[in-house]
Amino acid sequence: MNNTIKKKIDTTLKFVYSDNNSLSVIFHNNELLMGVAGEFNKNLKELEKMTNSSLYSRGNSIMIKSDPQKNELIKNAIQFLTNQFINNGSIENKDLISSVDQFMIKEKVKNNNVTDIIKTPKKSIIPRSEKQKSYVRALRQSDIVISAGPAGTGKTFLAVAVGLTMLLEKKIERIILSRPAVEAGERLGFLPGDMKEKVDPYLRPLYDSLYDLFDFEKIQRMIEIGDIEIAPLAFMRGRTLKNSFAILDEAQLIKNPKAKITQTCLSIESKFRIALSGTPIENSAIDLWTIFRFLMPGLLGGRKEFEQNLIDDTEKAYLRIRKQVSPFVLRRLKKEVATELPPKLETELPCQLTDEQKKEYRKLTEGAMHEHGENLKKAFKTAPTHIFALLTRLRQACCDLALLPGREHLPSQGAKSDVLLEKLTDLSSSGAKVLVFSQFTSFLSIIRKRITLELPELSIVELNGSTRNRTQPVDKFENANDSVVMLASLKAAGLGVTLKSADYVFLMDPWWNPAVEEQAIDRAHRIGRIKPTFIYRLITKGTIEDRVRQLQLEKKDTFNQIIGELNTATGLTDHFKTLKELIELKD
Repeated sequence: MNNTIKKKIDTTLKFVYSDNNSLSVIFHNNELLMGVAGEFNKNLKELEKMTNSSLYSRGNSIMIKSDPQKNELIKNAIQFLTNQFINNGSIENKDLISSVDQFMIKEKVKNNNVTDIIKTPKKSIIPRSEKQKSYVRALRQSDIVISAGPAGTGKTFLAVAVGLTMLLEKKIERIILSRPAVEAGERLGFLPGDMKEKVDPYLRPLYDSLYDLFDFEKIQRMIEIGDIEIAPLAFMRGRTLKNSFAILDEAQLIKNPKAKITQTCLSIESKFRIALSGTPIENSAIDLWTIFRFLMPGLLGGRKEFEQNLIDDTEKAYLRIRKQVSPFVLRRLKKEVATELPPKLETELPCQLTDEQKKEYRKLTEGAMHEHGENLKKAFKTAPTHIFALLTRLRQACCDLALLPGREHLPSQGAKSDVLLEKLTDLSSSGAKVLVFSQFTSFLSIIRKRITLELPELSIVELNGSTRNRTQPVDKFENANDSVVMLASLKAAGLGVTLKSADYVFLMDPWWNPAVEEQAIDRAHRIGRIKPTFIYRLITKGTIEDRVRQLQLEKKDTFNQIIGELNTATGLTDHFKTLKELIELKD
C-alpha cells in the first residue's frame, strides 16, 4: 500500500446520516473503497450476513441500512477494515470477523455486565457461554487444566490468550506452546530448510492465535528473546520449564504410553499445565490415563492396575474414572460455544460394488476363510498380520480394484469415484469448495486423474503425507474465488489445518476410529463458518465398510462413553464372533 493512502486515513472517510435509518460512508479514494468492499462486494456480503443488515456499494460510497445502533456498529467495522487495508494491503476473513466482534463485545459488556473478559493488546475476547467462562476461570486460577471439545471450538485460542495476558502481567516468565506433531519426527531431516522452516507448518495454529492477539513484530521479538517458545514436543525432552505456562495442543497424540513422544511429554516440568484435545479418548481408556499422567501423575493409579480394573468390572471402572477426572476436565460442545455456527448435515451415500468388484471381493473372502477358518479370535492370534492385510485389501477393493497389488496399472474399476464425479459435476458450476478425504493416497490419485479428464475446469489442490509446504495448498483452497477440490489424506489433513471455507466434505472410505474422521470433518466445521457444511459418507453396502460404520455408530460418543479398542484385534473380536461375519459380502 503506498504512502499516499496512509496519509489520507483521517480524511478519506466521510459519514452522512439520513432520516430513514440509513448511513452512507463516502470514500475519496477508489482503491480504498474497492479494497474494503472486496471483489464483487464479497466483504460487504459477509458483513451483511454477520450483522443481518443491508449494505450497498454506490459510486464512491457504501450505504448501510439498519437500525441506528447497528448502523454505528457497521460504521466502526468499516473504519476498522479501512485501517486493515491501509496497513496490510488486503482484508482476510478473520479481519471481517474481528471488525464486528470487537464492537459487539463492547455492547455486550455494557448491556449484560459480562465478566471474565480476556483483554489482549490487539482485542478483547468475551466468553460465549457459561462453559467458556468456566474454562477461562480455570485457565487463570488452576495449575492444571484439560480441555476436551471438538475442533474449532477455540480451545487453543483461549488458552493462548490467557497465557499471553499472564505473561504480559508478569505472572509467569514465559509461555511454552507445543504440539505433539508426530509427522515432525525423524523424517524432518529430509525436509528442506532450517529447523524452524521444517516445523513451522505443523505449528501454524499456534502462530495464528498469537498474531491474532498481539502485534506481529512484538510477537516475533518475544519469540526471539525466549518469552514465547513454540516447538514440537519431541524437541522439549529434558527441558526444565519451571514457572512456565505449558500448553499441550492435540494431547491425544501422546496416547501410546511407550512412545518416545509420550516419554518426552512426561519429562516436562512447568508451573501451569494445560492439555487440549478434541478427542481425549480415541481408542480406549488408556488414552485418558496417559494424558493425566502428564497433568497429574498418580491420579489414575498405575497402568497395570488401571487396565486390570477395566477387565474386572468395566462399568464400575468407568464410573470411577469419570469421578476422578471430572474436577479437572472442561468439555465444550460447539452447540454451546458457537451458537451462531451453522449446522453440519451428514448423509450416507450408499454405493453398490460393480460386478468385477463383487467377484474380487468374494475371491478374497473365500480364500481367507479357507486358510484361517471361522474362528476370528484364533485367526487374529495365529496370523494377525495376515488378517489386518486382508481387511486392508477388502477396504481397497470397495474403493477401486486398481488399489489392489498387481492391478496398479489396470484401468480404474470402482463405483465410488463414479458417485463422487456425479456430485462434483453438479457442484463445479456453483463456486462450491469441496474436501475429499481418503485413507489411500493412491485412491486420491485415481480421483485426481478422473477429475482432470472429466472436469478440466475444476481446480485441484492436494494435501497428504508427502506435502512439504502444508500452508500452500491450504491458502490456495481458502482463497480460491471459484470451485475448487482439495484431495486430502485423512491423517495428513486431520490435524493442524483450518479449512472453514469448505462447503462439502466427502469421506470416501470409513476408518475404524470415528474420532479420526470427526477431527477431519471439524477442519471445515469451525467458528467463523457462515453457511452449513454438508458431509457425505460413501459406504459400499453389504461389505466390510458396513461393519466399520456399525462400529463407529456404536461408539459415537467417545467421551461420555469410553470406547473400546477399535484399532486392534480385541475390538473386532468383541463385536464379531466369526471371520465370516466380519468380512462376507451380503447382498
